[in-house]
Amino acid sequence: MLQALQGVLAVLALMCIVPAVLFGSQGFVYGAIALAFAAFIVQIVSRRKNNAEEKSSS
Repeated sequence: MLQALQGVLAVLALMCIVPAVLFGSQGFVYGAIALAFAAFIVQIVSRRKNNAEEKSSS
């Protein structure tokens, strides 16, 4: 579930880059940065969750 969320956020961040380049809109740049940061946070949470599961099963 977290990996799917991370994928969606990453795709949305990439989709924000196209209008930022075409229209030169600063808002899309900030949106892309925010979505990429959110995907990074989801990745960190996912790794910590996986590490906790591995330690509890060992």
